[in-house]
Amino acid sequence: MLNQKKFTTDTVINPTVSIILPTYNRAHTLKKAIDSVLNQTYEDFELIIVDDGSTDNTYNLIKSINDHRIIYVKHEKNKGAAAARNTGIRLAKGRYIAFQDSDDEWYLQKLEKQIKIIESNKQTDIVYSSFFLIKNGQKLLYPRKKNFKLEGNLRKTFSRHNVVALPTVLIKKECIQKAGLFDERFPRFQDWEFFFRLSKYCNFKFIDEPLVIAHVQNDGITSNSKFLIEGLYLFIEKYKDELTKSSISALYRRLAVEKFKNGLKKEALFDIVKSIRFNPLDIKSYIAASSFLLGEKTVRKLF
Repeated sequence: MLNQKKFTTDTVINPTVSIILPTYNRAHTLKKAIDSVLNQTYEDFELIIVDDGSTDNTYNLIKSINDHRIIYVKHEKNKGAAAARNTGIRLAKGRYIAFQDSDDEWYLQKLEKQIKIIESNKQTDIVYSSFFLIKNGQKLLYPRKKNFKLEGNLRKTFSRHNVVALPTVLIKKECIQKAGLFDERFPRFQDWEFFFRLSKYCNFKFIDEPLVIAHVQNDGITSNSKFLIEGLYLFIEKYKDELTKSSISALYRRLAVEKFKNGLKKEALFDIVKSIRFNPLDIKSYIAASSFLLGEKTVRKLF
């Protein structure tokens, strides 16, 4: 069941942008995230807040915000962030889709700068940017590597890893209609898998400027190694016929390292052997295998 509410009598009839914000028991961080959207210098949007079965003060918080651009919907049961985002996409009226997280903040000109780029270049389907990551009191700029600031067709890049943060993107809705919604089976890497499919149809453009501040929560899925391992296995299984042997090798190496760091040493050895079998010439897999002999601290330093 889905409950949908508008808290004002006004409505945004044909917004240019639909912003989708899933939330679950994040009333303590949600206000900043919402305000950073509502205060954008570009104002032609609707904000679809999908409450994924929250049991805290989320409803009353949103009800207290008087802005006709907000649409509030609630799942009766918690279904996960991917399902919440899919609900928002199905309701979206805009030509472009953007995603906000309930604990992140946008810089005020994020949408204005992205709209200017995506509407001035017909070859651009998705615009993304760098961002600041706040973790354990540290503020880090991502992406840190120059070769991660990629543009154009990123199919090959996404076959190995994700280089795009979901809250930084602006996407043509028609791209999502071609590629499909988020795969709700993934306990983690829903955004990476989503971008991998999008990259089959769409070109990316990078803004080398931080437009988002992302906060890492201790209880978030990004801190869950079990979900990481499950997500990697599912990605390999889903795309084994589309991925190159080199890409599969890199994914199994990542699995092996993650398992070793979490004490699953025998399983790690099986996966590093698979990595080597898929690409016997990749020295990184041999380095990983050798590091296992030196212990967990060495593995964490190297990977």
